[in-house]
Order: sequence, then structure tokens, then C-alpha cells
Amino acid sequence: MTDCNCKSSSEIACKISVFNPEERSRYDTIRKDLTTNLSFEKTTSGYTFNFPNQPSLLIKIVEWISFENRCCPFISFSLHVSGEPDKIRVELTGNEAVKNLLKEEFHLA
Repeated sequence: MTDCNCKSSSEIACKISVFNPEERSRYDTIRKDLTTNLSFEKTTSGYTFNFPNQPSLLIKIVEWISFENRCCPFISFSLHVSGEPDKIRVELTGNEAVKNLLKEEFHLA
């Protein structure tokens, strides 16, 4: 899951080459940590990833979003945090091509 399998099209194309080797290693580690046993919901415009509300996890999520935003700028991200124990949500949205890419990349059913 750490390799970007995005397929180029006129609408979307991952730019995994934006990372230097150290960044790529960090990106791969964070992405694996956050997406293994991922809790998610399908929405009309994409997917919402759900995480427990833990300070160290929130920092890791923000770092992951910053990496994803660099390599996949066509994905829109929204971060929602509340004081509730299980209430960190990350919304990943976009057009139909983006939704299909998210489903494929993150193995979402």
C-alpha cells in the first residue's frame, strides 16, 4: 500500500516524485500506520476516515495530509476534531475520478 499506484489521466496524476528519499520513507511509514485497519465511511463526494482522538495521532494525521496534499493536490482534505474520544475525521473528496482513485489506492470497498 505504500507505493502510489495512481494512473495518469487528464484529470489526476500522483506526483510521488515530489518527495526526496527521506520524505518518501516518512510518507510510506505514516501512510501505512494510518491506513492499516482503517475505519472509513463512503460519502457522496469521497470518503471519511475515522480515527481515535489522541494528540500524537492528530499530529501524525496532519503530517500525512501535508504529504498527500503535495503528491495528490487534486484531493480535497478536511480535518474535523472534537473533544470526543473517537472523533478525528479526515474527509478526502473530489470528482468521480478522484473517488475511484481513493477507492483503489486505499482498498476501500
